[in-house]
Amino acid sequence: MGNWHKLPFVPAMSFVSVIVLIVQVQLTLGSCTNEELKTYYTTGGEACRDACDKHGYNYFWCRTISSWDYCSERENYDYNGLKCKSSHPCGKYGKTYYWCKTNKGESECGLMEPKTVLYKTKYNDLCVTDCYYAKFGKYYWCYTKKGWDYCSPARDVTYRNEPCRWDHSCGSNGKNYNWCYTKSSWDYCGYIDPCECSYYSSQRSKRDTNKELFSCTQTINGDKFITTFNAEPFFGSQEYDSSIRNEITNLISKWKDEYLSNQTSEKLDLITDHNSALNLELKGNTHYHLKVTANSSQGHKVLVSQVLIPTRPHFPGRYIRMALLESFHNHAIISMETSECEDKEQTG
Repeated sequence: MGNWHKLPFVPAMSFVSVIVLIVQVQLTLGSCTNEELKTYYTTGGEACRDACDKHGYNYFWCRTISSWDYCSERENYDYNGLKCKSSHPCGKYGKTYYWCKTNKGESECGLMEPKTVLYKTKYNDLCVTDCYYAKFGKYYWCYTKKGWDYCSPARDVTYRNEPCRWDHSCGSNGKNYNWCYTKSSWDYCGYIDPCECSYYSSQRSKRDTNKELFSCTQTINGDKFITTFNAEPFFGSQEYDSSIRNEITNLISKWKDEYLSNQTSEKLDLITDHNSALNLELKGNTHYHLKVTANSSQGHKVLVSQVLIPTRPHFPGRYIRMALLESFHNHAIISMETSECEDKEQTG
């Protein structure tokens, strides 16, 4: 792909990406449209793990979980900064990488998508990337414009994924950093703001009634669509130690868009790990039923996450990952539904 000999050497990093949603006060939906509030992908389809920039070279590139690759700083531009033709925007077109046609011919390009939420560090700096798991250090971190710092992968958990005490949410709590009390002591945590998706409440649920948990706004060809995520409590869940919690979070982060589009059987095991698995069932012709199971301390499998997804319309992979994680953290079955907004984006 391209002139690989020109790219700088970057050591492989040992971490796993995590994408989650956090409950916040409801804000204006779909407000994160700035370029810096998007997730960038390389021409090979991997998520960027730092800023998509020139980094001293004459083309745009970024680090990935495995190495590095070209990327595009702007939507429908190639990695050299040339605009893609409207008749041939950035896509795969039967190849293994993304490319488009510019005025100078064919060229590689990278996609980007809105961030569902905005991760912040323990010092409240905005994360440039998602919040990643450092496997060997057993903590979560992200890149910021200042360097890197600790962050939290989910609502009201510490940077080591330990739950905050039920009566003490993650926040500054009188300090110049974010922290919370835990079951045994206290620790740092990272705050999370809404972006493409927002929650309807800042309070922790009692899990005793069905409710709308959060919603996400997506614009397609000038039309706005709202996807609502409803939570219905289910029982039989149990607490897991940090290693199992991190494994389940990592398992969910591996969900890909094509898992639904390539579905041909009524039941399929999609992703497996040492102590957990994600499988999909087709319920008639109307819904997909996603289930995440984990091995209990007694040695049998228990359900830890369930999501019901209509077969139509198509839902972005980032929405499904969020739903699975919210189901896991809230011990609830999440169902998804989409409706078109009456107001449409102004074009012109």
